[in-house]
Amino acid sequence: MALFNQIMKKLFPIFVLILLISSCGKQAKFVHNFEMNDKGWEKFNNLHFTQNSFVKNKAYSVNLDLVIDENYTESSFEFQLLIESEEGESWNKVFAIPIKDKEGNFLIEKKNGVFNYHILLLKAKYFNEKGNYSFEVVNLNPKLVTKGIKKISFIFEG
Repeated sequence: MALFNQIMKKLFPIFVLILLISSCGKQAKFVHNFEMNDKGWEKFNNLHFTQNSFVKNKAYSVNLDLVIDENYTESSFEFQLLIESEEGESWNKVFAIPIKDKEGNFLIEKKNGVFNYHILLLKAKYFNEKGNYSFEVVNLNPKLVTKGIKKISFIFEG
């Protein structure tokens, strides 16, 4: 038993070091999902969400997961992302994600009846203030209803 205790006393700092190193690599991940009904995404039905766990001045990647079916008729997916802090700082950007080629063919293969696009929107988005941030996603498609959208997800990793 004494030998076991001596070994454990020597190995304990190594276990603590391994635990600290492994926990340092974890990144925060925030996901906001929007499921669409069979009707589609109505033009004036903006998507809203809030997030309050950002670390000040830390880079976050912002990704879009877009699940659509063959009823999606547009060649691109166009939207505006607006961000506002509770202190009044605001930021916005328009995105146009290519969906189809010039011949009207989807750019990726269909799997399980849908097309799942995973797009990096922003490689390093910084949040300069602590607190709540409000997000709004505006549908820029000229049609009143954008059909074929099944799910829209915004993923923040940092």
